[in-house]
Order: sequence, then structure tokens, then C-alpha cells
Amino acid sequence: MRRIAVSLVIVAAAAAACSRTPEPQGPERPASLQILALDDLRLSGQARSVAHAFLRAYAGSATDAARALEPLVEGSLAREWAHWVGVQNAAFPGTIEGNLQLGHLGAAAPVRAEDGSLDDLVAYGVVVRATITFGLTDETGEEIAPIQRSMDGMVVMIQGADGAFRVINFVRDGLRLDEFFQVFDGTLERRRGVTVEIRNLVQLER
Repeated sequence: MRRIAVSLVIVAAAAAACSRTPEPQGPERPASLQILALDDLRLSGQARSVAHAFLRAYAGSATDAARALEPLVEGSLAREWAHWVGVQNAAFPGTIEGNLQLGHLGAAAPVRAEDGSLDDLVAYGVVVRATITFGLTDETGEEIAPIQRSMDGMVVMIQGADGAFRVINFVRDGLRLDEFFQVFDGTLERRRGVTVEIRNLVQLER
């Protein structure tokens, strides 16, 4: 009986020791979802700020030859558009003043392209309601009918290698950038022994 009692005491002591073993410290599950949520909020805020800056820079392109606009765009088409906006405004013989009226700047949300072209990129879209008015005067100081641009629609941005968001597409007067702005390079046409080469042709409206 004594041996049995001693054995019971040892077993009980071992069980008590196990019960006093400290539990592992830390969360029951990783907080990765929370971290991702915070990261999404940060990226969303950055994208929204860039969309607003883009609208302001487009309005300001009337007076700074698009110097503030060009760093805010990405992609060959958007860069060409910003470049030629600056060239066009700088060449205008009179004066131009741009004014932004912002009615709505929506929250930024991740977007995907139907053709899958954005699948490998961090892309966000911001829905805006805004009007940019370009006031014009000719070289004599006489006012010309102003040009109004409706910017209602989605501004699409991608995040570059440097972490900054830049605009790759947007809507102006109901048309996307790739619908209202076209660049033709290196077009060669031969007819009846006559060769016509178009090195660079830009279809652009301010």
C-alpha cells in the first residue's frame, strides 16, 4: 500500500508541475489581417492624395507648362499627354488660367483591369466629380470663350518601384485618356511611288 501511495504522490506531483507550465505568450492567431488592413488604409490615403494633386496640377498646367503634372503620371500614353499639354500651353500666344472646382473626391479602392494588365501591380481608383475651367485671353488681352473640362469619373493610379502612386488613366469629358488622346509614331505610307512618313503625330485638345 505504501508503494502505491508513493506512486500516486509522484503522479500527482507531475500532473501539478505540468499544470504550472507557463502557456506560450502571444496572440492566438497572427495579426496579418490587421496589418494588411492598416497597409491598405495607408495606400488608399496616398492614392487619394495623388488623385487630388493630379487634378490641381492639370488646372495649374495653364501657368507652369505642366511641370507639376508630368511627375504625377505614369505610362507612355499619360506621359506623352502631359508633355504635349505643357507644349501646347507654353505655345499659346495669350494667357491661360486654370481653375479647379472639386465636387467630390471618393475613397480610393483597389481596381483590376478586364484585360489583366494591372494584375501584377498595386492599382487604385478614385471616383471624382470635378470641373476644370481654362480662362483664355489672346495676345491683345481680349477674352476668349473659356474651355471647360468635366473630370467626372475614375482616376486610376499604380504604385511605382519608389512606392509613389502615379496616374495612368482618367476620364475627361466622358472619355478615358486612351479614348481621347492618341499618338502615332513611325507610320510609313507608300502610294504611287510617293512615300509619306509620319514621325510623330499627336491628336490633342487642351
